[in-house]
Amino acid sequence: MEKVPETPKKSPIVSLSLLLVAYISFGWFLSDPKLPMFNFYGFSISIPLVLGIAWVWFICAALISPLAGFSRFITRWFKSDTVAFLTIFMLAGMAAFILYWLHVFLYILTIIATEALARVDVQMAGFTNWQAFLVLLTISLLGLVIGWEARDYLPLLLKEHLPMVLPAHELMPTPPME
Repeated sequence: MEKVPETPKKSPIVSLSLLLVAYISFGWFLSDPKLPMFNFYGFSISIPLVLGIAWVWFICAALISPLAGFSRFITRWFKSDTVAFLTIFMLAGMAAFILYWLHVFLYILTIIATEALARVDVQMAGFTNWQAFLVLLTISLLGLVIGWEARDYLPLLLKEHLPMVLPAHELMPTPPME
């Protein structure tokens, strides 16, 4: 019997790069100064940043073994007709909420898709569950922080280097009209 050659393990660089870009975009969105802040003993803590970090932990942990107990949960959950009706009612309400906040859910759907792709690629590369969790968590948090900080520091960096390209009067703020 002829031995089938083992396929070479593919590097997950492309999918991890997509994941990084998705989280950079999400971090940029969450760093909007119009979003709420929470003051805690003199420190201003951004509520979207805290929720973003919690989201990263949740989605990375959920993708470690996504279908392990899901089928058991579904069969137990839908044994009662009343529970099934309430679930459908809640899903309809969530669908209306998602359509109303579509701009936020597009970020979330993009992240779920890229995270699943990266998870599959990391798993195909031969990483263990724990290693995959750490890789996805590190890339996700790194992207979130880069996007968050880029919104603050990119305008300063551009303002510093743009005088070589643009005339000075285009960089100066316009005076208020009286």
